[in-house]
Amino acid sequence: VNNANAVPSDNVSVIGDPVVDQQHRSFIAGYLAALISEDYKVAALAPAGMESTEETLESFVIGMRFFCGICQTKYPPYQTYPQWETFPVGSSAETFQRILDNFENMGVEVIFIHSDLISPQNMTLISDLNMKVVGDRRPDTIRNNYAGTIISDPTPALESIWRDILDGNNGFMKPASIVLVDRNSDIVSDGRYRLFSEMVEDLQSGLVNPEVVP
Repeated sequence: VNNANAVPSDNVSVIGDPVVDQQHRSFIAGYLAALISEDYKVAALAPAGMESTEETLESFVIGMRFFCGICQTKYPPYQTYPQWETFPVGSSAETFQRILDNFENMGVEVIFIHSDLISPQNMTLISDLNMKVVGDRRPDTIRNNYAGTIISDPTPALESIWRDILDGNNGFMKPASIVLVDRNSDIVSDGRYRLFSEMVEDLQSGLVNPEVVP
């Protein structure tokens, strides 16, 4: 499960891929951020110095624009969205606060924060500015501004091939499912959640590509 080097064989079935799963989570995070925003003013926070950072941000941007196209805002301040910032894991509160202050000046409404940057301190600072938050790892404390957690869940894939595995049949390659947990219904209404779920189905069926295609 979630092993990028695993290859299906006679006695091995593979569920998920860490690189692909991160792309899918980031794409869906961008889509959801645009979906719950009022004026498409969204931003992303990703860890600096990681191989997956560029793909994470790229997929986030594609997901947002898949929902809102050019995402043209109606009200000032007028900036290009989404915005994003990268900074090292474990950076000081002052560094994080400066980034948030910059986002606030740009009118950012919704922030996607990568799992490696989720901490009680960072989540408190975002909450103090009353920005909505989408994460891909469950925070220690769920606050009123938290929209939900996007996770990769191997359970549906395992359930679908479990009988074959018990019968000694292997060699399957199954993607992990994308699931929204901790959903705040005040932010992600039933109607928005329906649109979210439909996009997840299209993504997992291959109808949507979370990468830039030349």
